[in-house]
Amino acid sequence: MPFCRKFILKFSANLINLAKFMKKLLSNALIAFVSAILGVMVYHICFPSQKVVYQVQESSNPITHVSYDDAVRTGLSDFSYAAQKATPTVVHIRVIKSIKTSWLPTSTNQQEYSYNIDHQSFEKESTTGSGVIVSSDGHIVTNAHVIDGSEIIEITLSNKQKYFAEAIAIDIKTDLALLKIKGDNFPFIEFSNSDFVKVGQWVLAVGNPFNLSSTVTAGIVSAKGRNLDLPNHAIESYIQSDAAVNKGNSGGALINAKGQLVGINSAIATTSGKFEGYSFAIPANIVKKVITDLSEHGYVRRPYLGFGLRNLESSDLLSNGETTGVVIDHIELGSQAQKAGLKENDILVKINGFSINKVTDLQERISQLQPGSEVSITYLRGKQKNYTRLHLRNVQESTLSRKIQDLLGAKCKQLSLAERKRYKVENGIQIVNMSKGLLYQNTNIHKDFIITHLNNQAIYSVEHFHDLLFEIVDGQAITLTGRYPNRSKNEFFSFGMQRK
Repeated sequence: MPFCRKFILKFSANLINLAKFMKKLLSNALIAFVSAILGVMVYHICFPSQKVVYQVQESSNPITHVSYDDAVRTGLSDFSYAAQKATPTVVHIRVIKSIKTSWLPTSTNQQEYSYNIDHQSFEKESTTGSGVIVSSDGHIVTNAHVIDGSEIIEITLSNKQKYFAEAIAIDIKTDLALLKIKGDNFPFIEFSNSDFVKVGQWVLAVGNPFNLSSTVTAGIVSAKGRNLDLPNHAIESYIQSDAAVNKGNSGGALINAKGQLVGINSAIATTSGKFEGYSFAIPANIVKKVITDLSEHGYVRRPYLGFGLRNLESSDLLSNGETTGVVIDHIELGSQAQKAGLKENDILVKINGFSINKVTDLQERISQLQPGSEVSITYLRGKQKNYTRLHLRNVQESTLSRKIQDLLGAKCKQLSLAERKRYKVENGIQIVNMSKGLLYQNTNIHKDFIITHLNNQAIYSVEHFHDLLFEIVDGQAITLTGRYPNRSKNEFFSFGMQRK
């Protein structure tokens, strides 16, 4: 019993000590826990945390450029970099022009025409559009229809600075015009290679719709090589997108997610006059070639193939088994195409290694080349694949141009920018040689005469002049307006179309 009592007393004492130790331990733990909570609360109050939005691995720079592939991989759709890069290069264009009562002669009486042309009423009209700076020295590309008939062209930059622009040259066929403002160190757009634009790719439209300056809208490329059958447009291979484009966007930029130029916005398909989901841009590669020619020559030097084309039809697919390509439907005698061994019903499948799926694909590819160059062509004759090389000649050497030249009895040349300034004309072509033809038989027009208008339509190139004449039917009145180099007054020559 003494042993048990001693054991119980010792055990009780140990329990009391353990209880005291546990009470102290729990008290300290509770204090530590509460202190930790209070510490965290104080830290967050005094030092609020910053949320990480996007992190670039292995880089000290937290900013990344969002390309199309980046957007697909990460789900990003932030195009602020592209907008910030391109917006300073897009300008607002305001055009002042005179609108006159439309009048065309009902006869070939030159005195009657001269009297009426001097007694027309004029009104001033203001229209607006967009343009894109393409060089640091102030060259600007826009649509030809934006500045057509302009007397004053006012440019407003994104920083609100204003300039008056000079029209360098216009190309009706592509609906492009080149302007120039005085100054230097202007921000200018970077060109992309529009051959590699993909359907589904993100694009932005930058312009001035409804006079809302520096407006940016987003969309995707919906189609390529789109043909709209617009009047006077021989080259139609538009990039279609669903980026919103409205009145005032014409001449503005279509850019990719890197801020590079993909095309120049030119048209929309609409029944209401406003954007309905379909906008169309001239590809950047065509734009680059056209403005280079306009800057260096004052007109576009176009290559001529010497054959006509059509798209593949079901009968072609059955007989040849080919699903891509375009069909040669006629060959001009003596043309370079005939010399290269091409024949009617041959199917062109590649040019310079690029696949051709429709006529507009070939037009876009050829429009980027210069006369005098050679192209490699892959074609099918039956089921046999063949290869040849074609030397490209100038379009003014075409059969149509030669026929018009012979009909008029006049050979014309393009005026350079320096010549237009010297003769004080904004547009026109000059007669450099004359033979017996309509002009010799019906007028007293002489060599060196500068033709600025045909039936009130401004003439911008020899090709444009020939195209307009080709559309005139027998018996229809023709009036040429222009002046001689050493005279300031316009002269008018009227006669009737008489095809041989």
